[in-house]
Amino acid sequence: MSTRDYIIELISSWNSEIDTSEGSDFDEKVIQPLLDYLGTDPFEEDTNIITFLQEKIKAYDSSINPVPGTAIYDLLVGPLYLIIAALRREIANLRRSGDISAYQSLTEEAMDALASNFLLSRRSGTKATTTVRVYFTNPTNVTILPTAYFSTSDDLKFYPTSTVQVTSDQMALNFEDGFYYADISVEAEEAGTAYNVGANSIVNAIGLTGYIKVTNPYPVINGTDKESNEELYQRILDSITERTPTTERGIRTLVMENFPYVQYVNVVGASDPEMTRDLVPIYTNIPGATGEAAYPDYYIKTGNKIDVYALTSDHQPRSLNLASITTEISLSSRDDDGNVTSLIDLPLIRIIDVEILDPATLSSTGIYIPRRDPIGIRAITNFTGGEVGKAQGTVRMLFTRPTYLSITPDMVFTASNGYQYVPLGAYSQDPDSAQPGQVIGASQMDTQREIYGNITYYYYDIQVQSLAAGDANTNVPAYTSFTVSEIDAKGWWVESQDSAYAFSTKEGITIKFTETYDDLNTPVEGLSVRIIYETSETITDLQNFLENDEYRCVVADPLAKAYEPIYTHVHIDYRGDSLSEEYAVELIQNFLLSLTPGEDLEVSDLINLLYRSGASYVSLPVYVLLEYHRSDRKIETIVVTDSYTIPRTSHPMLGTISTRKL
Repeated sequence: MSTRDYIIELISSWNSEIDTSEGSDFDEKVIQPLLDYLGTDPFEEDTNIITFLQEKIKAYDSSINPVPGTAIYDLLVGPLYLIIAALRREIANLRRSGDISAYQSLTEEAMDALASNFLLSRRSGTKATTTVRVYFTNPTNVTILPTAYFSTSDDLKFYPTSTVQVTSDQMALNFEDGFYYADISVEAEEAGTAYNVGANSIVNAIGLTGYIKVTNPYPVINGTDKESNEELYQRILDSITERTPTTERGIRTLVMENFPYVQYVNVVGASDPEMTRDLVPIYTNIPGATGEAAYPDYYIKTGNKIDVYALTSDHQPRSLNLASITTEISLSSRDDDGNVTSLIDLPLIRIIDVEILDPATLSSTGIYIPRRDPIGIRAITNFTGGEVGKAQGTVRMLFTRPTYLSITPDMVFTASNGYQYVPLGAYSQDPDSAQPGQVIGASQMDTQREIYGNITYYYYDIQVQSLAAGDANTNVPAYTSFTVSEIDAKGWWVESQDSAYAFSTKEGITIKFTETYDDLNTPVEGLSVRIIYETSETITDLQNFLENDEYRCVVADPLAKAYEPIYTHVHIDYRGDSLSEEYAVELIQNFLLSLTPGEDLEVSDLINLLYRSGASYVSLPVYVLLEYHRSDRKIETIVVTDSYTIPRTSHPMLGTISTRKL
């Protein structure tokens, strides 16, 4: 700010009606005399240093004329100009370096120095990690040194995190697709997102002999790039005013600063509809009442809970071998004091599969118990007839594996609009006259497949009719989502002790099985199984951080949670010589990962992205299939043809993404 501007600012704050413009009466009688008295500031950027020095010398001795070519100019004016100009540049640089809004013009070194004033440092990036699976014909003693490495077809290299030794006895327990295998934890050669490649991208092994093939059964995750000036600037803004665990901004700043893998943070408190841990039931009935009287009349909020949702891509595979199981197994439990005992690593992101093992060796058999619950139910036709009677239509029940399913009169399908439907022919207005429905075996369902890109679901179509009659609202359109009660299918399912603790390290989880699991009525009791699931170490570390005495908020109960995952599957056919299939997949992946909780997923945006990137034609319609893993441990499948609003506590995760150039 110049001296003149400073004087004008002071005068305007005293009386804004005074005319301080250049040439005004006040300017000539007050401002200009003050400036003449104070003199010109040589360090202001608009000051001509040569003129300033010449005028000062003339003011000292009017007989001296310090113009170029004179001795006084060469001996005094010229050297002083060099000194003052350099000093002025340094002062200007200091001003700019202290202005965080000028981050775009700063060097990384200058930005790092500026960030240090806010007790922050630039994130240098992290190395991606995954598990590499090496297959052998027979169980083998294997030693893998850190000097060995695995690589993709593009020569991205991954090194073991430590020396790995696997005995033949250990390998004998790992059997898949006719081969024995060993799993090795690896990390990328360098930091960066370029190493976050998909599953089955690692194909080579150097420094290892005797193997048949090598791959990574799961995506490579957690590689992050060096933080840019803009990203560091945004983090500085978040950190300026608050760093205590008592506010949303403070919690977000602390988490993002201490956990480089965390990409997004959402804090849910007492005033948020998603917060249910602080609900206390209020009963007005007589103590000891049972039945309907035992239900609370209403709830109040205590307001002493904080849920911290953290987005992290480190969903890591784990497995649990169990011998001689029962039909109900407590994987984890939480007592009244909040203490948790667990057979698995929490949090549980999802159970992928339950495999039957050889009871003698606990080795793989390749036989899986199907998930009992459908992964999704939707209308495949437009329902009709509701305006004059009972609406009728067809719903499709989707399963991840072929499943034995019985259609019973007790099944009630509830549409997303709340209306209820029952299997057609299995229900009349008199419930006592209901007749048993149809049975479909797993072998029959195996022939009925719905394929999205590289993902396959197994289905059964059921004709249903509405319970309500004469209501046009029961004529729901195709793709309407449904849930079902009283399902009679075989397999396993998961129940949460309290859905408010889902996707955290304090969730109680039970896995249950039907008495038999296949068309032959093979008993589940006594089987040995391997439960394959995913967890997140970052959420565990974050929970410990939030409860650390140095950071914890003494008046609140914090809970770290993973976002409810929405696994997203997309397949797109297109034309375009300049757009390769690999790059098209990368575009789709980046688009999905850029979406944030609460944002709309617009299919049209995805289509336009491909056109802008070189596609000359995109085959329509484009379907985006969502597998939404909800906090109640149910899975909802949603087919998006237009738009979908991502819930505030959910986030898209990459499922099967594929493209085909026509």
